[in-house]
Amino acid sequence: MSSALRYVAVILNYKRWPDTLDTISAVGRSTLPPDRVILVDNASGAEHVDAIRRDLDAGRAPGVELLALSTNGGYATGMNAGIASALESAPDAVLMLTHDVVLESDCIERMAAELLSSPSVGISAPVLGWRGRDNVTWSGGGAIRPWTGTCWHPDMHTPLDATLRQPSHDVPWADGAALLVRREALTEAGPLPEAYFLYFEEVDFQATVREHGRRVRIAGGALAWQSPGYTPPYLATRNQLLVLRRHRRRSIPFSLLQTGAVMGKQVAKVALRRGGSLGEVRARLHGIRDGFNGRLRPELLALR
Repeated sequence: MSSALRYVAVILNYKRWPDTLDTISAVGRSTLPPDRVILVDNASGAEHVDAIRRDLDAGRAPGVELLALSTNGGYATGMNAGIASALESAPDAVLMLTHDVVLESDCIERMAAELLSSPSVGISAPVLGWRGRDNVTWSGGGAIRPWTGTCWHPDMHTPLDATLRQPSHDVPWADGAALLVRREALTEAGPLPEAYFLYFEEVDFQATVREHGRRVRIAGGALAWQSPGYTPPYLATRNQLLVLRRHRRRSIPFSLLQTGAVMGKQVAKVALRRGGSLGEVRARLHGIRDGFNGRLRPELLALR
């Protein structure tokens, strides 16, 4: 890998145009520009794709390549399509971004420095600030609770300036909104797992990367901004079990006990007329079942 890391940016869009132009523009302002920028539209629909094509033809995002998918198979499916195209030009790394992320100008350069520091670093990620909130951290890297296997963000809601002062450090996983992945790590770990549809697939993928002897690292001082979304209870329960079945089977009984406690609290609140949601209970019950059988039922995403 040369001293000037070559990378291709893959940006995943779903019904966020023209807001995704903010993500594209931030990459264009980077102190370490990409060789290529690939915009993957995850089947937003003909009207949305037509709007993107018009803006690209009008020069609003010079040099951006559009890859419009006909079906939405979720985050991993969209990213895998973009990564396959990116790898055709044999870059040193691929930058994976979602449509709600805006990078500071030196963010990619700081992330690249981590990959250049050692071949053992397979993935580099930034600190994520909470977009629209003043000095609030969304993620300074993910952690995994030892007993239940719960994936969480220890730095969430803490002062952002304090998180940014932390030196570069290894983590079990980093949020999939912004990842710079070494080409060799991509080929070793294979494509991102597509069974999840949304959420937890980056945890699974990074566990596989680490199982191949590579490290996941938060780049000190690297800052990106994200507008985090809501995780439906069905996916939170289902996908957590999918990860545990693949990488931490010993945690499954404790995870189920934890989920049972969450459902019990909801039932108690309903019984006491203090709020609560039986819809959430149903969603989590279905999530448990589908976490074991691998089925995905999109109609349950609205239950909360």
